[in-house]
Amino acid sequence: MTIQDQVIASLTCWREARGGRPQPDAMQAVMNVICNRSAKTGESPYTVCTTHEQFTSINPPSNETVAQTETGLWPIEADPQWVMALSLASQAAAGTLADLTNGSTLYYAPYSIHTTATFTLPNGTVVPFPEGWNASVVTYEAAIGGQLFFFEK
Repeated sequence: MTIQDQVIASLTCWREARGGRPQPDAMQAVMNVICNRSAKTGESPYTVCTTHEQFTSINPPSNETVAQTETGLWPIEADPQWVMALSLASQAAAGTLADLTNGSTLYYAPYSIHTTATFTLPNGTVVPFPEGWNASVVTYEAAIGGQLFFFEK
């Protein structure tokens, strides 16, 4: 993992999972998805993070813009959540980052999507499901920090 990979992966984790959720696990789970997808596709983490419409905080759909939040789009050096994201990337680069997601390559926050599609979790809970995703080729793996994690077969 190059330094460029580590920086973009850190920025992706920071943007995707900072804020009101339990940041350490949520950020680590996003980093896990980046690493798992990179291993599955053979693409660099940089390419994984910057591929169109994959991580909307980095590369949003063409009809949207990255939302400016109260904490901004760019971390400050002393931001403890940014420091945590950098540490997670360093662990990922060293191969020492535990995978909280059981190999997940996809995730989404069910509270943030508007869809008529649904998915039934193993416990029987029915949740919104992203339009365009094929439920028959994904396996539910975990719920972490308000997000649902899946492995795409």
